[in-house]
Amino acid sequence: STSATAPSITASGWIAVSSAASFSASVPYTLSGGDGSKTVYVWYRDAAGNISDAASDSIILDMTGPSVAITSPTRYPNYNTTRSTINLGGSSSDTSSGVMRVTWENDRGGSGTASGTTSWSISGISLMTGKNVITVTARDRANNTNTATINIYYQ
Repeated sequence: STSATAPSITASGWIAVSSAASFSASVPYTLSGGDGSKTVYVWYRDAAGNISDAASDSIILDMTGPSVAITSPTRYPNYNTTRSTINLGGSSSDTSSGVMRVTWENDRGGSGTASGTTSWSISGISLMTGKNVITVTARDRANNTNTATINIYYQ
């Protein structure tokens, strides 16, 4: 339960197990909605109906991808350049588990990892003549992702 109050002896949810000195099992439990820290409690009941003290553990629920934004050389979705390489910069954040990594990929070839996470930068991305779609992906520690895209037109 996510409530610290012990269940009654007649409450539903008790799982019968064979007598054992040591017990472990996977018991499905659905956490309440919303990202953040959750504490889960468990009790044991013996054959005489005695209920143990609670055992508990904290879990960080993170089902939301991090935010990510490209802010340099522009915050707009399109950018024109006459240079064959470009540098990008931006920011990302994740309030639940934190940003683990920021990567990039050019649809015309090339990919890599940005320097930094919450404030990140990418140097020397090679461009091909015409439209280059560069996608920046932020990944949090719960493996959720989010992307930002910029169209770079190289002439």
